[in-house]
Amino acid sequence: MGDFVPMSSVSCLTVGRYRLLEPLGEGQTGIVYRAEDPLLAREVALKVVELPSESEAGAALEEARAVAALSHPALVPVFDFGRDGTRAWIAFELVP
Repeated sequence: MGDFVPMSSVSCLTVGRYRLLEPLGEGQTGIVYRAEDPLLAREVALKVVELPSESEAGAALEEARAVAALSHPALVPVFDFGRDGTRAWIAFELVP
């Protein structure tokens, strides 16, 4: 993945219905942002994954489904999954 998006740029960016507020971390497959869900009026952790291929899109959906199927006190729930032509996102509960 690339570098974080500068904070001055993040506040005006949206991914799906989510407004990015600040980057929280970066891993091998994507960047996690603190984001606002204006529809449900809550903050979420939004993992954004770039999709270089259709197989990557399938992998992102499989990850979302796998985590959404689990329920454990040590796991955060999945709220939403979405994708457009170039990226996918998974919205999770934001844990302070």
